Amino acid sequence: MRVSSLTQPTSILDRLTEEQKRIVFSKEKGTQTLLVAGAGTGKTHVLTGRIIHLIDQFHNESSSIRPNEIVGLTSSLRTSERMSHIIDRETSLHHLYPHISLFNFFTNDLGAKLVERGLIERKGKRGDAGIRVVPHTQLMSFLKRQTEDLPLNRHPSITHRDMRSIINYLNNLAHHCISPERFKEHAQKMEGEEREKYEMIGTIYAKMREAKKREGVLDTADQVELLLNTLRENKEQVRDILPYRSIFIDDLQDFTPLQLELIKMITELREETELLAVGDDDQSIFSYRGASPFIFEHFMREFPQAKVVTLSEDKRSHNDITRAARNLVSHNSLRFETSFGLPKMTTGRIDPTDGRGVEHIEYESIRDGDIKVADIIHDIWGENERRGEDPSSITIMTRSNSQVPDICHRLQQRGIRCHSGMHQIFSLPTVSRIVSFLSVLVYPSESKDMYMLLSDGLDAEDLARVTEFHLKSRKSLREVIKMYSRTSGREEGMSAISEEGTKKLRDIQRDIGEYQEKMKKETTQQLVYQYLTRDGTLSRLMKPSTMDEEEDAAGLKKFFELLENVTGERGNEREHHVPFVLASLRHTRDNGEFKTDSELEDVVGHTVRVITVHKSRGEEYDYVFLVDVNSRNFPYSHRGGQAYEIPPSLLYNHPLPGKNLYSSHTEEERRVLHVGMTRAKKKVFLVSGSEDSSQHRPSRFIYEALNKPHRSQREKKETTVEEVEGIRAEDMLSRRSAGANFTLKASPPRDKVIDYSTIERYDTCPLKYCYADVLHVQNLMDGHHTDTDAASVASHSQVSEVFRSFTRGEKGDRSIYNAPFRFDFGRFTLQGKFDRIDETEKGNIVRQLHRSLEKGRKIPSQPKKDRDSSELLYYSWCHLKAKNRLPYKTMQESVHLTSEKLGTTGAIAEMVEPTEEEMKRYEGRMREIIRGMDGGEYQAAPSYRACTLCDFRSVCPSVYKKPRGSSLNSSSYFQVSGVLVFDRGGEKYPVSQTQMKLYLNVSNKLQVTRSGTEGTPRITHPRHPRYHYKTSSIATDTMPLFETISIDDEQIRGLIDQHYSLTLGKLIRSSQNNTYLATKIVDDQETKFIVRVTPDPKGDRLAGIELEITLLNELQQQGLTVCPPVKNKQSHYHVVSDSATGPVILVVFQHAPGVPIDFFSWSWLHEKKMVVGVGRWLSKFHKLSRQFSQNHPELIKNARPWTALHDGVLQGAPITAEDEKLSQSPQSYGIIHGDVNASNFYWDEEKLTVHMYDWDQLQSCWFAYDLAAPIWMVVACKEGGNPMDPTQSVPNCDPQVYTDWLLEGYEEDGEKVDRDHLKRMLSLRRLLLKRIGARAVKELPEDHPMAAACKQMDSWLNKE
Repeated sequence: MRVSSLTQPTSILDRLTEEQKRIVFSKEKGTQTLLVAGAGTGKTHVLTGRIIHLIDQFHNESSSIRPNEIVGLTSSLRTSERMSHIIDRETSLHHLYPHISLFNFFTNDLGAKLVERGLIERKGKRGDAGIRVVPHTQLMSFLKRQTEDLPLNRHPSITHRDMRSIINYLNNLAHHCISPERFKEHAQKMEGEEREKYEMIGTIYAKMREAKKREGVLDTADQVELLLNTLRENKEQVRDILPYRSIFIDDLQDFTPLQLELIKMITELREETELLAVGDDDQSIFSYRGASPFIFEHFMREFPQAKVVTLSEDKRSHNDITRAARNLVSHNSLRFETSFGLPKMTTGRIDPTDGRGVEHIEYESIRDGDIKVADIIHDIWGENERRGEDPSSITIMTRSNSQVPDICHRLQQRGIRCHSGMHQIFSLPTVSRIVSFLSVLVYPSESKDMYMLLSDGLDAEDLARVTEFHLKSRKSLREVIKMYSRTSGREEGMSAISEEGTKKLRDIQRDIGEYQEKMKKETTQQLVYQYLTRDGTLSRLMKPSTMDEEEDAAGLKKFFELLENVTGERGNEREHHVPFVLASLRHTRDNGEFKTDSELEDVVGHTVRVITVHKSRGEEYDYVFLVDVNSRNFPYSHRGGQAYEIPPSLLYNHPLPGKNLYSSHTEEERRVLHVGMTRAKKKVFLVSGSEDSSQHRPSRFIYEALNKPHRSQREKKETTVEEVEGIRAEDMLSRRSAGANFTLKASPPRDKVIDYSTIERYDTCPLKYCYADVLHVQNLMDGHHTDTDAASVASHSQVSEVFRSFTRGEKGDRSIYNAPFRFDFGRFTLQGKFDRIDETEKGNIVRQLHRSLEKGRKIPSQPKKDRDSSELLYYSWCHLKAKNRLPYKTMQESVHLTSEKLGTTGAIAEMVEPTEEEMKRYEGRMREIIRGMDGGEYQAAPSYRACTLCDFRSVCPSVYKKPRGSSLNSSSYFQVSGVLVFDRGGEKYPVSQTQMKLYLNVSNKLQVTRSGTEGTPRITHPRHPRYHYKTSSIATDTMPLFETISIDDEQIRGLIDQHYSLTLGKLIRSSQNNTYLATKIVDDQETKFIVRVTPDPKGDRLAGIELEITLLNELQQQGLTVCPPVKNKQSHYHVVSDSATGPVILVVFQHAPGVPIDFFSWSWLHEKKMVVGVGRWLSKFHKLSRQFSQNHPELIKNARPWTALHDGVLQGAPITAEDEKLSQSPQSYGIIHGDVNASNFYWDEEKLTVHMYDWDQLQSCWFAYDLAAPIWMVVACKEGGNPMDPTQSVPNCDPQVYTDWLLEGYEEDGEKVDRDHLKRMLSLRRLLLKRIGARAVKELPEDHPMAAACKQMDSWLNKE
């Protein structure tokens, strides 16, 4: 069973998306499933959730699969630890545990069991439990010993220094079951130097195999091969050893064909064994271990019945990051989605608070780059501390281990405290001295390590003199020490040192000789212990007195763990001695192969982490800096184990005939950068030199990710329709029936610099924008409309000269002509020119050219002020962004243009006087356009006017066709948002899809009617009755979540007086409803009322309000303490009236009796009687709600579903199967208040109950969701702090205590609450507020009264 409580973290099963649930809760048995999905989509969560679900089913006796019959195999120790932790937290396992481990640990375990059964001969010495794999570092030493007699000097490409590459290559050969004999046979078919090189590798391979067998040494491939052969030969004997009926593989891309073959063998031991493998071929970056992205295709060969599924939502990264990473890997030709036609179109998070998700930082010099990076990190750190977030969720990533120490050193010089995993341990003073000490024993002539020892023993002056002589004489420091020990520096050419310095040099000389003798017999651990004890270091660090000593002591502890790791369990064998241990230590220092990297926070605390991209896999951070993304590092020039590639004809079982198992080195390097980028949640910084840098030029991968042309490809590429998405022009022409729903998918434009014409193209029709600005389709026009008119004949400079000659400014005004502007907005840069700016006392007047293209065109005598001029609004907004102030006026001057003559009429065609409110609305519209332009999906918006003037109408599959027999023309045409349809004889045709604003302007002239048997609402224009607007298509367009439609207070005052004889008082709240206080005085006695005004632009609110009125009246009659509605003079409970912005609905309620709650006194949280009273009230209300639903089955159909509230923000929210089932039960699901909290009730001390008001969120939902509302307020205060001051905690805020009190009152009359169901409803509340917070940050201006609170809520909710 699952262990849960209301205050614990949300269960992993409750956080699953619908896509994930289909896999986790699958009822199929014995299925084989391959889940291929991008980074951040929750692949490991799916795998973990499935295991938890199976365990839950076993405890519920609905499944026969026992927990110990489940095995989860990973390629990462951290992943296996996290999975085990989550499973332990969310399940009660007792004595039955699933086997969750690294694949290598699993094989070790399996080997021990087979040895125990006598099926495998015991390998190793001194009581090894089973068949032990030799660590990689020892294997390198072993290889060197076996190849000492080989003439490697004849092959410059194969040297002892290249042993790591050879080890990796030989291991890969074994992982693909390629024997030495078969490899040699293939080498003999080659020619020239290649043949000699590969024959030598074959000889090394054969010697290694023989030596390993002789000495009982196994590498990972040997171990797997031994296990595989044993299982094949002893199937019956091993069934009870391997009881697994459910096998889960995480990060399939890291597994090899040999490992997969072993897994397949295990699945065949039992019938109906479930297999779920998850992975991402775009994260295959360990080819030097034998891994390859083609393992997915190999999986499909081995398991042909497997079904392939994918996930589309990246829950980790900002959408900009997801898009850029997808752009990058899309340049790879060898991908699973292209081979199998399974697109991984992952969509990331959209969070405006994070700004742009990807930024390219260029530097002129390394110092300049360090300063830029350090400044950004300081800013992020400070901002995180102000928000109360973890300041250290910042990681710097490098391509190779060799870059890590240098990056750390450079950033520490800039005041950035870093830690670097294994490098951090080796940089600590004591550990660094130990390594130098061991190095001096093994390599006495290496002066660098000797200098490190001397710097600890000599004073600065003596050290300087010794070093000076060392450099001048070119003798090793060891020789110099011997000379100074004899003479104290009194020989010619030497600088004398102090007597104390001479004594210390003699001591050092003596100690080195003594330890060199000891290292022949004693182990490394013994020598290190004696060394640290002799100089007092050990006793000092046992009782550290400073923070530095504490860090040094913690690092020393990790170092001893490392020593144990690299020496293993082999007693006094030679691998325990200094030369071999030192080789392992150096390899580990350089390559970071130590499992305690994840524990380094114990050593270094909160710092910026510096790691390689390879080590970052499986991790996530808020901010990621990928440094030195230069052409030398991406792709990486030093290929290591990838320097030798397996020939295609030798591949294991020939899974891909004719293909190399390894994709090209360049493609893997793309995947490496892709992995680094997708570790970031909020932002990734790509840091490189500038294009003009000779050594640090940006990698071409940056341009691929950002969809920008490389320097060598700067000329704009013209793309034809045939080159995009495989769509040919003739195919598109044949798809005329696609209509308005046709959407073309294409990579967003490379060119991010745009102007008004680009904006206008997208606003008119996104598909037109795609053709012109994304695909650059050329010469496809049918000649109907081209740029050969007078506007193109006259150059802008000619027009400007005429314009300059005409001056309308008043005396003293200063005019500026052709004033350029350029500013960044989102991911685009907007640029253009103001034709003329007049600077006046009242402010700037912006004048733009109005070009009359036809001869004799009539210019209006008066400027149009009411016209919705998107162009003038655009230039007004640009003036605001570029000049940081509103223009006083923006107007269009009419210039008459012909081919023969150029002149001006001097008339003003249009004029606007922009307001701040208009500019805020226009900026919101621009954000929508920019997001759409960069979204990669471009939908057609056909209309008569747009299509008639479109250059691409000959190739567009959605071109508008005028209905036969219609007399449609421009004079009978008006535009609204959504789908305007032409209705003729019952046939409906799409007409246009443009802005919303005009609809609002004319809405008071429109009539709402219902047509047809279904009664679909439609809006009809009285002058054009054939045109109606389908209201259902704009459910979320007319009133965004935080839109406040302005209300005329004076009009409301008159209506209240006319219909209710009340005096309208102050405005209490203005949101999607306006709430006022009203009063009435009778016999000197004042009575208070509440007036609620609901704008109804869509005409869909009245039915819900009528439901609310009926419900409140019945609740009051049944004795529930609510605030009922008040009848007006006409005996109606509401008034519907037209206003300048559309219909409004007025309802007047009785004012609540009792005492208002002071929210910040926290009485609603701390006083048990009040909390219990809320619980009692909710219990009684829910009982009455059930009765109401039974009595009014038709009326409750008008209740809004919970997914429709708040502009549909909960659309698509994940719901469990249990809750889906409960939604069909009238006992669990019905009409609820929806917003029960201390701000919506008064307290009645006499009756110990509440008087509830504000029923605007009345909805159909689970009753437990109503209960979750007040509990959520407590949880929010606990996690988010005081809403007025998030830095202050709320005193005695305990959600569990509050929940217990609330349920005590709720369950008094026998009502029982399912705690697990309530917990899931709390999760739904959390999701609601999380999404509202994200929307608020995106939509609300900073001066909005709700902006600060919503921003604070969003920051702590999205910190999770």
